Amino acid sequence: MRTTQWVAEATQHLSKNEIADYFERRGLEVPPDALAEIFADTAGRVQSVRLVGDLLETHPHDIKYVKSAYRHTMQTVIRERVFTVCTPAARTLLIELSLLMRLPFGLVAELAQDEATLAELLASSSFFSYDTFLCEYRMHPILLDFLRGKQGELSVEQRRKTLGTAARWCIEHELVLDACLYHEQLGDYDAITDLASTLTFVIPPEKAEGLLEIFNRAPRSLFSTNPAAPVVHVRFLLSLGRVDEARAAMHDYIARIESLPQTPATRQSLFGLYNNLGFAGLVQCIETGDYEFWQYFKQASAYAEPSGFAPSRSMTVASLGTFVCRVGKPDKGELEKYLAAIRKAVFYAEGCLGNCMAGLDDLTEAEIAFYRLDVRTAECCALQALFKARKSGQYEVESTTLFLLLRTYLYQGRFEKLQTVLEQIERLTEVPEFINRQNHYEIELGWFYAMIGERNRIAPRFKSDIWAHERGLHIDDFAALVKCKYYALEKNYSTMSAFLRSRTEGFGISHFLFGRIVKELVNAICQYELRNKADAMQHLRVAYDLAKPNEILMPFIAMGNHARSLIGYALKIKDLGIPTAWLQMVRSKATTYAKRVASVRNRYLESCGDAPLVQLTTKELRLLDDLSRGLSRSELALAQDISINTVKAMLQIVYEKLGAESGIEAVRIAASKNLI
Repeated sequence: MRTTQWVAEATQHLSKNEIADYFERRGLEVPPDALAEIFADTAGRVQSVRLVGDLLETHPHDIKYVKSAYRHTMQTVIRERVFTVCTPAARTLLIELSLLMRLPFGLVAELAQDEATLAELLASSSFFSYDTFLCEYRMHPILLDFLRGKQGELSVEQRRKTLGTAARWCIEHELVLDACLYHEQLGDYDAITDLASTLTFVIPPEKAEGLLEIFNRAPRSLFSTNPAAPVVHVRFLLSLGRVDEARAAMHDYIARIESLPQTPATRQSLFGLYNNLGFAGLVQCIETGDYEFWQYFKQASAYAEPSGFAPSRSMTVASLGTFVCRVGKPDKGELEKYLAAIRKAVFYAEGCLGNCMAGLDDLTEAEIAFYRLDVRTAECCALQALFKARKSGQYEVESTTLFLLLRTYLYQGRFEKLQTVLEQIERLTEVPEFINRQNHYEIELGWFYAMIGERNRIAPRFKSDIWAHERGLHIDDFAALVKCKYYALEKNYSTMSAFLRSRTEGFGISHFLFGRIVKELVNAICQYELRNKADAMQHLRVAYDLAKPNEILMPFIAMGNHARSLIGYALKIKDLGIPTAWLQMVRSKATTYAKRVASVRNRYLESCGDAPLVQLTTKELRLLDDLSRGLSRSELALAQDISINTVKAMLQIVYEKLGAESGIEAVRIAASKNLI
């Protein structure tokens, strides 16, 4: 039975399921793959679906004929009822729009030039409409096919003007890949190369993939006539992680170009290629342990001045990862080898890459000192790095340095310094030139809030069960650690364990020596809390073995309160293979660290006007009152009629409640809160 009354007015759009239901009501059998094609062809329009239904009734077993007949019929309708009745200006605009990949409102308005022509198209046909949700115009697929057959009516000048306008509009709206595709239609590969040269050194993978495909379609002459083409080509490969392929391509380019007569153009190519080789070696040294990458920067510097080439902004901005010390092997002395290499690289890059590595050597030394618990050296070197980075506009270096200072001052419990750093991190979010500013901000603040137990202040992305992060952005590897810290705050160790397993290689930071140690400790804490103590001890032992050769301590200390139970259990095991004295030292320092974090938390909440209510028992208040009078622990025990061990235990509880590290600080805080 025909049920054409089942659907509403002609302007209604149906979903794929509604179309299937409509055909079923009419007794028509349509295979799923054919249904998908019909949905694509009709765009769900009721009139179109009805027409397909009528054709299916007369040719129920010939889907191919039905599709062909439908498209022929619709093209006839479009030609007679849409295209021929439009004004010449509207027809020309429709053909011009068929050249475009997308129809954003601003671009279409610019091409239309006057509102009347655009209004005519919207009023004359349901095949051309506006999507208010996406702020884009929509063209029916069959209308688009029809118009593509009319593109020959455009002059060469009209075509170039339309595509050129689209490319410029996309550049203005930071749609680089779309702009490059329009330039490709124009055959302007030099413009594509120039545009790609303006991108940051590390290009997001999706964009790099698209640009690489364009370059693979480019004429081979481009790589001989445009000195920047080989350079940007290998950058796409590097951004996609195809480092071996990129290195092979660079050596091939260099061998060919160095055989040619030296000109400013060839020197420019060699300058860019040697710099890229340096960065490739810098990336790979974490796997290879080869720290000779600095020699490529030396060779690049030799071509810099003679080429007369001024590097673009993209070449003068450093892109950093979670850790700046790219050492993967735990062998003794590896940290010093890397530091020596990065100092040489910075020296040679300073004059030819616009100070893109400014402060990186000092930051590397600061990071090494921090993880070795030499916080004075860490602070001194970090402040030097901060000065150099700000002077040279290196926002990635500045942000990473501030993050290291944030961790340093938290370890020291220096709240005033912490406040200053937090303010500086906040100010960086207002710098538009710092492309990755929001990601850095959320991760750095997320880590701080997780450390002080302020879970409600952590960004929602770290709390969601759906893990989404920016591919290709190495700093985001640290986001996984922030997420684990959030799970720990929630005591949701089963989810934390599942999250760790879901990442095929654990954290992306597990390639770094520091990151491998952190990952093992996170796993140790997780397994211990899940009562898998044997697994926990195994992870702890691996972390110790990785840390021992280079005397790395900070990751163990930063376990804070978790160290009390984890290491307390480890001390009971005789054959664990970790010295008892070392375990006791770590537990003591971790306990002190936890006290400092608690103190920072209290002061931070006070500064926010959200100080927690401190509740002490009557016995604790009496003990604190006697402590304020200068009584020793033995005198406190006598006065309270309890043992010295009980005094120690009670004082520990009081210190934790007040966020104090010592008796003097506990008395000061208690007095400020009018508790004594």
